[in-house]
Amino acid sequence: MGLRTSKGPPGLTSEQVVEPASAVLGIANERPIPMNADHRNMVRFSPNQPEQYRPLKNALKSIVSKIETDNSHDSDTLELPQKLRCVDYEHLLTESIQPYPGFGKTAIARSVVENCKLRTNQVVDLAPFGSSVVLHFFFRNDKIETLSELSLLRSLLHQLLLAFPQTWSDIEAGKESMPAIAGQSSEIKFESGWLWKALANILGQEISEHTLLILDGLDETSDMESSSILGRLMQIIHSLNGIQRTPRIKILVFSRPNHVIDKTLSGSNIAVLDMGRKQTSRDLQTFVSAVVPEFGKENKFPESAISRIQDQILIGADGMFLWAHLAWEHFKEGVTVWNRARIDTQLDSLGQLPHGLEKLYEKLLKSIDKNARAELEPAFIVICAAARPLTCDELGEILAIESWHQNASEIDAPFAIEATILKLCPNLFKIDLDGIISFVHLSLKTFLLEDLLHMDSKVIHQYLARKILRYFGFEDFKKDVIKDRT
Repeated sequence: MGLRTSKGPPGLTSEQVVEPASAVLGIANERPIPMNADHRNMVRFSPNQPEQYRPLKNALKSIVSKIETDNSHDSDTLELPQKLRCVDYEHLLTESIQPYPGFGKTAIARSVVENCKLRTNQVVDLAPFGSSVVLHFFFRNDKIETLSELSLLRSLLHQLLLAFPQTWSDIEAGKESMPAIAGQSSEIKFESGWLWKALANILGQEISEHTLLILDGLDETSDMESSSILGRLMQIIHSLNGIQRTPRIKILVFSRPNHVIDKTLSGSNIAVLDMGRKQTSRDLQTFVSAVVPEFGKENKFPESAISRIQDQILIGADGMFLWAHLAWEHFKEGVTVWNRARIDTQLDSLGQLPHGLEKLYEKLLKSIDKNARAELEPAFIVICAAARPLTCDELGEILAIESWHQNASEIDAPFAIEATILKLCPNLFKIDLDGIISFVHLSLKTFLLEDLLHMDSKVIHQYLARKILRYFGFEDFKKDVIKDRT
């Protein structure tokens, strides 16, 4: 955490290095520790600098001591929070924010969560923030474990338990009210029915009198899930808010325009906040003014060239973060040695990029060799059809399954799927350290289906189903079945 300091070792600034919203997590038992060090040296401890490592050492001893004390409590109280946690949600009147793709919706959602949590943990004369409970959940299309109603409920209740440990009995009571099933294991089995009941009970208590629930990416889950989630939340809102002048619970939904969400919320007391270039232009300028000069200074760009690049990106982006990101990556792509002539060439290429995400996707795909693009289309279909993000190995095995009428009996998987994707379309797909492939943005999936492949979800699912059925007849599959049985 970078703090103001009047004295300190050489190289430290007297200005605040990091904003509090970025340095403070906002959790209940957090204790910020100021240190006279920069980001690199604040985690390098030396016996000659006891003022640096002793505060951290004492804090760790305090945590261990508290854990040992808490362990003397009823074991059921400890088990439930551990069992509830299923998603790493920290890293993920009703209001709805509906930006178009690429306008930085998720970045704004994260900022709202951080700032709201910071306010609730500070002594401020800003009712009702001073006593608010801030809950959040981020749905992610590339993380299938986040896309269910059950994951949402478990994560919200986990957050409430961390804030109010005494509420574990409300969740237990909901579980006990469910009918017992003969022969069922004593292991906790979470079901949405009693979790919804527990959530409503806790939100109805005085301790959670003012609750702000922030949901991001609700449009990335299925229509059935989003309709059910919003429907149950609206029931809770109407039940708890009643005729009170100050609502007990507010919900902030960050979502792309979605007809199911609009229909579910129709008739409710909602405010829809459109988010476009006017709302994002300043933040986009901050983003571009950070990444371009940093890269330019590393490669000894003239100041005039840095300014031209920034202006070109801002004009073309028209307020869209994703467009700016893709254009910037396109500008840097394939260049290792920079000079004035190369900068001019890349600027000309940048100026020829079309405005709008769809046209930019089209431009980037057309830049791939026509024959190579044709060979990649089956991969695009499989990635779009898959119920969850695939690894490169899984994609290779599916692509190796020949057409239905052919008589191949063994898998002949293609080589170097990851290298091929990174070489031909590095700005359109992301591949993580585990080899899992995901879209750079969910809008790319829509573009591929509607504009490139001209296929709907039913057709691509049938395509993938035929591949899977064909695989059942392969010798590789039969060998795996025999191995599993033995």
